[in-house]
Amino acid sequence: NKTYGDADFDPGATSDNNNTAIGYASSNTTVATIVSGKIHIVGGGTTDITVSQAADATDYAAADVIKTLTVDKKALTITLNSTPAVTKIYDGTPAATLAASNYILNGVVGSDAVIVTSTASYDDANTGTAKTVTAGGFVLSGAQGDNYINSTVSATTTGSIGVRPLTVTADAQSKSYGEADPALTYQITSGNLVTGDSFTGLLTRDAGEDAGNYAIHQGTLA
Repeated sequence: NKTYGDADFDPGATSDNNNTAIGYASSNTTVATIVSGKIHIVGGGTTDITVSQAADATDYAAADVIKTLTVDKKALTITLNSTPAVTKIYDGTPAATLAASNYILNGVVGSDAVIVTSTASYDDANTGTAKTVTAGGFVLSGAQGDNYINSTVSATTTGSIGVRPLTVTADAQSKSYGEADPALTYQITSGNLVTGDSFTGLLTRDAGEDAGNYAIHQGTLA
């Protein structure tokens, strides 16, 4: 048994015929190949290594010997950073989205291409800064992703949730002198409320009952 990322190694076969070189062959070159008489690990899995030695002027060919090489996946650990910033606009859910560079993979061999995805969430759905973001359910992919196994259950970083922009415009109203005020209504003219959220409070207007124009204000609307 070997682990992906281990260095090339000498198979170590010996013969009482020292005049003819011992040869090696791998049945699965996606797992291992032979380089300069040594076994070079390519990926996780199993392969049969066949050892052979040809006949020469004084010796018969040696009987082939086959040994199974198992290459285990290499364990990775995953940590998170906050660069680029983990942020979103309030949408009523705690779901968070991480960029590829938010993941730090510890244990990758050389320049292997390994991609990580996960399910991430803020500690709650409300706006704020320096909020804890927790990621879990890590999945490895990429060109060499199958050669690794993740050993991290969850990891955390920090992020923020920004306020959701919303514009409310009061409806123009009118009445005749001496009448009661009409209802002061309004429209959302930019943005939208998240499903389940609602306004509280009422609009107000400048005081006065004489004929004329009176401004309508936000009042307690929130």
